[in-house]
Amino acid sequence: MTIYVARSPLLLAMKLLAGRGLRDAWDIDLLLDACAIESFDEAMALFERYSRAKSWRPGPFASYASDLAARPSPAVGGATGLG
Repeated sequence: MTIYVARSPLLLAMKLLAGRGLRDAWDIDLLLDACAIESFDEAMALFERYSRAKSWRPGPFASYASDLAARPSPAVGGATGLG
């Protein structure tokens, strides 16, 4: 049996597109570290690179903006083992 898993940037874009709020918050936090995303603009750029959606759910996605501003840098947060 072969199992294929998408790379961290694609997984992060899919989680952001889903906009499931707290349900994906822990996964998104780990994926932000794995992708070395430190700002909302970086997250948005990654989302736009992978998403074919013509629009996104601004409420859930925008809620990560303040979380990104308050996050420690990935070097401080430590390695997640994702990537």
